[in-house]
Amino acid sequence: MLSVAAISLLGLMSVFRLLYNFGIGPDGAGFNLFFFISSLYLISFVALIWLVEMDKPNEHTTKAKVYFNFLNSWTGRGFFLIFCALILVEK
Repeated sequence: MLSVAAISLLGLMSVFRLLYNFGIGPDGAGFNLFFFISSLYLISFVALIWLVEMDKPNEHTTKAKVYFNFLNSWTGRGFFLIFCALILVEK
């Protein structure tokens, strides 16, 4: 349950990162190519962890668990969420 809340917050913050990258925000906001690419990576990582956390197994969740085997364990998911959180704080 808490992991779903963490994934939701990461998704929301990745949307805020994109808005910040396109100039919506404080005075320091503006386009930066590296920041934009890392925001796209963050969105793909959030989608990946969301696929793994889904309750109903389907083709996409099975592929995500097979290709990213470390996400099968709680420890691997936890470290991956910490990694995604660290991506948020870089500027």
